Amino acid sequence: MTDRTPSLVVVCTANLCRSPMAAALLALALGPGAAVRSAGLDADPGRRPTDDVVQTMAARGIDLRDHRSRALDADTIAGADVVLTMTREHVRRIAVAHSGSFPRTFTLRELVRRAGDTGRRPPDATLQEWLALVGRDRKATDLLGGDPADDIADPYGHGPAAHERAAIDLASAVDAFVGLAFPGSSAPPGVR
Repeated sequence: MTDRTPSLVVVCTANLCRSPMAAALLALALGPGAAVRSAGLDADPGRRPTDDVVQTMAARGIDLRDHRSRALDADTIAGADVVLTMTREHVRRIAVAHSGSFPRTFTLRELVRRAGDTGRRPPDATLQEWLALVGRDRKATDLLGGDPADDIADPYGHGPAAHERAAIDLASAVDAFVGLAFPGSSAPPGVR
């Protein structure tokens, strides 16, 4: 992929709630030039999203009724410019299972936090160069345990209010990520 058509993979546990919601928000924010996929580390392929997910995203003008869960695989990781996870545990599991993936695998919130310190991607920097700068001095041990500053809570089975909170958290993190990594793009008004 060229830098103009980034390949992003969003990962959660079952690929039923957080990752499809985040991937839909990212795809909308980045537009048709971006390849955004979602997958789950423990996904049972082919499952439909919950009604709470569908309704939460429909309120934002996003239709996830046709989403079907898919399991994360080596080809998906290998083809991704950046892998965005929902929790530190997801990062650790991916880094262990897919050698060499750690430098481009972050929790969505971790990447936003680190990039906030580093600054927006300069116009002359590739996404890979910017990720290397954002991740400099980063160690896997930095991600031991969970941390609410980096993790987005799983709303599965917790009702509409939990799904709404997750959608708000995801939209905020996606907005920040897009503004830092792709400063020239703009999401449609009211999406975020």
